[in-house]
Amino acid sequence: EVIQPGGNQLVLLEEQVNRMIQSVIMMREQTKLHHRQELQESNALKGAVLDAALDCIITVDQSGKILEFNEAAVSTFGYQNHEIIGKNATDLLISPARREHYHQVFIQYISSQVKSPSNKRFKMVALRSDGNEFFVELAISPLKLAGKRIFTAYLHDITSRMRAEDEIKSLAKFPAESPTPMLRINHRGVIIYANHASEFLLNYWECGIGQTLPFFWQKLIDQVMTVGKNKEIETLCEDRIFSLLLSPVNEL
Repeated sequence: EVIQPGGNQLVLLEEQVNRMIQSVIMMREQTKLHHRQELQESNALKGAVLDAALDCIITVDQSGKILEFNEAAVSTFGYQNHEIIGKNATDLLISPARREHYHQVFIQYISSQVKSPSNKRFKMVALRSDGNEFFVELAISPLKLAGKRIFTAYLHDITSRMRAEDEIKSLAKFPAESPTPMLRINHRGVIIYANHASEFLLNYWECGIGQTLPFFWQKLIDQVMTVGKNKEIETLCEDRIFSLLLSPVNEL
């Protein structure tokens, strides 16, 4: 059998084309596999970051439907992922009495964020699954994915902070409302605060806020600050006897 030279070249060319096609197919599959692995790694990393976050991270779409709910949110609100994913955020996380107000706030806030994103935060009252309300600080970040706009909400439980602030305010009011004379005096003996009940003592000492105590009391204040311990002393002011407790606050 005689094979024409032209036929050999045609067969060789066909084999080369087939090998090239196979190489392209193999490269395409390898690229797909690589992209799939990168996507899996990216999702795993994203999931790890979300779950490790100390604050609640909730992602919602434009209608308010919850897309993601991290572990901190699960712990804080008391909902499991299967109970809340796909549900409306305001319906579950805000009490009915406050829902309309916050709905309007969200619309205004989201509209402003879309036009000009900022790091602005605001306080709001959220609702746990057991019906208890608590204070949170909220920040919203808009994102655009595949032509759709979604929003990631970062919520920080500030219940403890609010309670501490209330306690501080309450303590701050105490000296002013107390019927007992209360004064703050610095280490040089200068009066920096005196409540209304201290007026009798100040008149007797002939000094006021911003002025220095009489020399005897200056020395006594200096001794107490040096020793760093409370000292109680009685003093006669006209027809009254006062028992004064000198309590040093060395941190100040």
